[in-house]
Amino acid sequence: MNRIVSSLPGRIRIRDKRLRDQARMNELKKELLKITAINELQANPRTGSVVVNFDSSLIEITVLETKMEAAVDKVLG
Repeated sequence: MNRIVSSLPGRIRIRDKRLRDQARMNELKKELLKITAINELQANPRTGSVVVNFDSSLIEITVLETKMEAAVDKVLG
């Protein structure tokens, strides 16, 4: 299941209702920050949404999306 709901150069939004749990959201933030190109996260556990700002000159967006999906899968199963 694709949890990426918005993708623009330099910005991606992930949304999943299971991220409304603060512990899961914290775990996802840790996983996402392991990706080098990501430079800022804005998490909203109330909506289960994370906005990821990244440097598009460091990574292809399709590669980043794949890595982000893998991080979400690791946290949410």
